[in-house]
Amino acid sequence: MRTNVGRGAPLLLVVGVSLWLLFVPLGLILVRVLLPSDGLPARDAGMALTDDGLRVSPPHPVGQILDGDQVVSIDGRLIADLLTDPVSRHVDRGEQLEVVVQRGSERFTTAVGIGGRRPFGALLAGWWPALVMTVLILGLAIWLVVRRPDERAAHALLLFSAALMAVALGELAFVEPLDLWARPWVTAWSLVPVAGFMELAVALVMFALAFPGGSVAGGVGRASTFARWLMLVPIGVSALVAATYRMGWYSLSRENAFNDFVGGWWMLGVLCALGILAVRGWRLRRDVVARRQWQVVLFGLVLTLVPWFAINLIPSNGSTAWFALVLLPFPAAVVIAVAHDNLFDLDLILSRGLVAAITGAVLLAAYFAVVAVTITVAGASGPLAEIPAAGVAAVLFAPVWQRSKRWVDRRLYGLAAEPGVVFERLGERLSNAGDPDALLAAVVETVMESLRLPFVALELRLGGSSRIFEQRGQPTDIVESVELRAEGEVLGRLLVSPRRGETALNARDAALLADLGRHAAVAAEVSLLTNTLREEQHQMVVLREAERERTQRDLHDRIGPVFVGLALQLSALAEEADPTTAKALLRRLQAQSSDALEDVRRLARDLRPAELEDIGLFAALQAAANRLSTTHDFSFDVMVPLALPRLSREREDATYLVCLEAMSNAVRHSGGRHAIVRLALGTDDSLQGVIGDDGIGIAATAPEGTGLSSIRHRIGACGGRVEIGRSPLGGTKVSFELPSEGTR
Repeated sequence: MRTNVGRGAPLLLVVGVSLWLLFVPLGLILVRVLLPSDGLPARDAGMALTDDGLRVSPPHPVGQILDGDQVVSIDGRLIADLLTDPVSRHVDRGEQLEVVVQRGSERFTTAVGIGGRRPFGALLAGWWPALVMTVLILGLAIWLVVRRPDERAAHALLLFSAALMAVALGELAFVEPLDLWARPWVTAWSLVPVAGFMELAVALVMFALAFPGGSVAGGVGRASTFARWLMLVPIGVSALVAATYRMGWYSLSRENAFNDFVGGWWMLGVLCALGILAVRGWRLRRDVVARRQWQVVLFGLVLTLVPWFAINLIPSNGSTAWFALVLLPFPAAVVIAVAHDNLFDLDLILSRGLVAAITGAVLLAAYFAVVAVTITVAGASGPLAEIPAAGVAAVLFAPVWQRSKRWVDRRLYGLAAEPGVVFERLGERLSNAGDPDALLAAVVETVMESLRLPFVALELRLGGSSRIFEQRGQPTDIVESVELRAEGEVLGRLLVSPRRGETALNARDAALLADLGRHAAVAAEVSLLTNTLREEQHQMVVLREAERERTQRDLHDRIGPVFVGLALQLSALAEEADPTTAKALLRRLQAQSSDALEDVRRLARDLRPAELEDIGLFAALQAAANRLSTTHDFSFDVMVPLALPRLSREREDATYLVCLEAMSNAVRHSGGRHAIVRLALGTDDSLQGVIGDDGIGIAATAPEGTGLSSIRHRIGACGGRVEIGRSPLGGTKVSFELPSEGTR
């Protein structure tokens, strides 16, 4: 329960301040409706107070008083004195007040009657568009908070809309001379809504800290907490100003100081918000979703600022509705960025809108620049100054539009819209890659940077299995693949994740990746061949080392002790005096020498049997089978076609050693009693061999030993292939195929 309260506290504080901002001016408007009025409203109390009095703006003439006149005194009391000496007086409808009015250099006295109701209808005629827009913005903020109650950016938008509404309502709850004369408490009340203007700055800072993503960790979290409590400062300041007036300490100088403080507060808030937005935007630039939220809000900001500048720069007597209308795009964009579940389906609208806004801003700036230069240099004005500016804008339209479109497309989609640039970039990186492994890194980095994807990886097949060779980024829940093919063979896959928020690659990205896949396959093939060669070289080194160790072991364990024994017996023979004993020792030495010689010959045969040189492959295999059958209870059937041609030394050695290794494994490990060795020529002159036994076979989970690894790499070094499986006899079958000399 405590956790829920803690999570809801920030929202409750924002809602409380927002309600205060709305109800203070609404209550003041209600009081205005109920109390008598002199019909002389001052639209902005802060700006209406001058050294000469109070500037009023009646919607229609009141006696001799017109819009813009200044009320200097009421019933003989100066406005400045009424500020420092607020006294409540009772007035009734129908009473007359003597008012001194200043109009330019003219000063006159006129009587103003106290009416029953303020003329709100006439005043609303010029303000209803702004009120409608602010109500609409407030409605958007409330809807967003209801939908995303934990989103800090939504809290900031709610405060912003409430403050905007308070400013608009405050314009209707204006001060009038009668308040200064008889109702100082109403005047004090009318000073309070100025807090709305200050809260706008606080709301902007809160929004900058919360958007995008609403992160509240670390320093950002502490700053967000500070900004929330900062909401209470404008309320305290406005209450202090109202109390100062009510106690008679108010004056025009304090009024000016207060206005300067409010203006400085606003400027500081805007600068802080812009700085925070810039820093957070830079830190989150690699977050695809955050970047898209930025793009949507930037779009709304441009749609707000460009018309706003245009309205302020172009002299116009247009309705206030124009000023109210330009306020809507920015908060609407915030609502879309925060609430929309998939911002990536807004691509076309977003890109074209940004292009139009940027083009319009550039052409507008060029237009006014040409007008200014024409007026300054030629002294022309009116149509004579505008015609050249219009011509320049017309000439610039096409190039500005194209450049803006290219710039926006690159920011939104990367280089997917410009495949030529992508291929040029890939070609440069591939040509500069000194190491074959760097080719894959160049492909991955080019794809990731060009399309701005969160994850790109290259998966290649090597040694019968697939593994990732290069990766950038982390995969999302969705991973799509593009096959890499070379000469009809699948070498691997290019794996990519769509941009965050997208459910799949769009057609433009998919088409570009398909084209890139064909070029990447070449780099993948080079890398695979390089890695295969490195692996084969490594395995050959391992095999040579294993054979050296086996030869060393045989020499040390079998032949070494024999020669040691011979040496000892020869020493004993040298000291033996009995001829009979000496002859027995010599016969024993002769037998041991013969055995040692046979071991040496066996080792030599294992390295390269003499039979291969003298009588060929078949006889060598048959001799090896006979030796193994003699020393073990095992039999072999060796079947080699009579028409088998003489092979090259490399292929003959590989075939013999592979068959010998498989035969030795069958004798030592199969647990059987019989095996077949069959060689044959294929239709394409390839050499095919099969060695199968009737033993127990190899378990599927058994690790591959040195012998089988040796078989694989000997055949692989000759460009062949090996399969190890179940023999028709029930045991293990080793099948291999060596290509003909002409196809290697």
